[in-house]
Amino acid sequence: MAGVLEGADGYLFLTDDSNRLIDQMTGGFLVPDEELDAIAAVHAARHAMARDIGASYRHIIAPNKEQALSALLPAPLRDALRPELAPVRRYLARLPASANTFYDADYLTALNVKSQMYARQDTHWTHVGAHQYFHRALQAMAPPAEYEAFKTLPFRRSAHYNTGDLGVMAGREPELLPSVVLHKMKPRLRLDNEIPNLGHVRLYANPAAPTRLRALVFHDSVANWLVAQLSGLYREALLVHLPDMDLDFARKYRPDVIYAFQIERFFIRPPQDGLDLIAEVGRQEAEKAAPRSAAPLLAGIARQGPWEAGMRRWLRQRMP
Repeated sequence: MAGVLEGADGYLFLTDDSNRLIDQMTGGFLVPDEELDAIAAVHAARHAMARDIGASYRHIIAPNKEQALSALLPAPLRDALRPELAPVRRYLARLPASANTFYDADYLTALNVKSQMYARQDTHWTHVGAHQYFHRALQAMAPPAEYEAFKTLPFRRSAHYNTGDLGVMAGREPELLPSVVLHKMKPRLRLDNEIPNLGHVRLYANPAAPTRLRALVFHDSVANWLVAQLSGLYREALLVHLPDMDLDFARKYRPDVIYAFQIERFFIRPPQDGLDLIAEVGRQEAEKAAPRSAAPLLAGIARQGPWEAGMRRWLRQRMP
């Protein structure tokens, strides 16, 4: 069962989790080189598929809080760290450019001095940390016009209280966290099957977006802190909370941008591209008693291609 480590300045860190996070950081869990090469091959194949349909593929790894804020870890653990042996660092050292992966823990380390990039009591980053990292990723990966369009979005700072997953385990009170929200722009949530975690599907439409691009986003929980950025930047954003990809669905949907977001500690799980998206979403919805299903929408896209007039009619019939 996962546990909590207390570090400096009130920060809590994850330990004893199923991904062996601490072992990844100390060299106690080494991913063989051939497995790292196999992971790179999957991302390179996705990049090639995206290029074939006129899209760009972006694999974005969110740094572990424990990695970015390693200076705040308890001293015995801090002294045992072997960052050069961490799976993502070793992966990047042998990565072909065709895999199109972005990772920059040092960037968030530097920014955390001025503002909280990570919550003290949660395994995740704050909305500010997510925003800054996505900004950095776009600068590195996106065409200049798309990056400049992102900079025009009307964001403003805010704040909210959150106990955090680690805070709950440690019995702490909620903490006040910095946030970033869209101001004077309201992307429309056209569909939400309202289930937690795996299988969660959201479709946003934003006629006021500064680009005419459409994005398909496969993600784990880290992208939940980027909904405002994704729905603000793209005229259409389809977010799917699943770690694997359905390449056939992606070809039929024909987005302009395909994202794969993942937290660093999950990197050791080899990505798969044989997902049957419609079947998996349907299975998750059935298990979790979804109040509405996204499967018909996904099936419609798979039959008809991009969400154009037919999909608009489908949604008008079913959504208030």
